[in-house]
Amino acid sequence: MTTTDLQQERRKLGPVQQIQIEASTLAQAHGQLGRRLGPVICRVARRRLKATPTAEFEQHLAAVRDCRRRLEARALSKLTKLILR
Repeated sequence: MTTTDLQQERRKLGPVQQIQIEASTLAQAHGQLGRRLGPVICRVARRRLKATPTAEFEQHLAAVRDCRRRLEARALSKLTKLILR
């Protein structure tokens, strides 16, 4: 997504709105933020996915799967500190 694309998306959404969140923990605040912004994020993600050529999408998906395999292998490695596993 280019800067121009981002600007177009921003214009579609209208003016920037401030969201007031009151929570006793960061996790609770994060949850509230996700509930409020989730529909907008999903809508933008769907548009991006539809606009992504199949070959490019497959490359990204392969990279994500490879990254996951490497992270899983690292988590099982005895060289990785226990606190990071």
